[in-house]
Amino acid sequence: MSAQTHNIKDTRENVSSIQIGSCAATTPGRGCVTKQHTAMQLVTVHDIEVYQNERFSDCGSSDSDDESACPNEVLASSDNNPDNPENEAVKRRRLQNKQSAKKFRDRKTRQREEKTAKNERLKNVNKVARRASRKMNARQAAYEEELRNLKRETTCLEQKGRHIDQVTKQSTTQLVLFIGHLEMIADTLDDDNEAKRLIKNLVKNLSPVHAHYKRPMM
Repeated sequence: MSAQTHNIKDTRENVSSIQIGSCAATTPGRGCVTKQHTAMQLVTVHDIEVYQNERFSDCGSSDSDDESACPNEVLASSDNNPDNPENEAVKRRRLQNKQSAKKFRDRKTRQREEKTAKNERLKNVNKVARRASRKMNARQAAYEEELRNLKRETTCLEQKGRHIDQVTKQSTTQLVLFIGHLEMIADTLDDDNEAKRLIKNLVKNLSPVHAHYKRPMM
């Protein structure tokens, strides 16, 4: 530091002492503010500029070894020094942050790819399920139609069966009446009559038919 810089510091100390003394000697209020303003005018802008120039000139000189005088240069030199443990720690921390960020991005990418693949598989499964469901519905509709046809055929066959039973009953009744009439006619004839013998043979031949249709009808 030069002598001019020390003079500026002494001037600042004198200004502060003048301010304190002026405020103590006068009544508090506007008068104190006026005296403080008057005392501050003792330090001119020129003195402040000289102080700053002296400071920067001391930092820029090659003979100055004080690290506190040039903090920016000290920080720059510490960053450029590869042997600085703090610099190594910063690099290590940055590397760890990069690795962690890369792992996080890879994990998110892998999860997104897995979800996409899972969605594709589910889409394929849904497609196959819909196709199988359509086939099953078509097959079920065909079976239902076939079942309805079978029911109609069964109904028709039952009706035909009932009709055949009715016809059979009527035929059996007529056959029984016919046999009865033949027997009555044969009884009126003589034993030596050839017609009686023919009627008996006819009744004998019709008896198995009568016995067959004599079973109970359903």
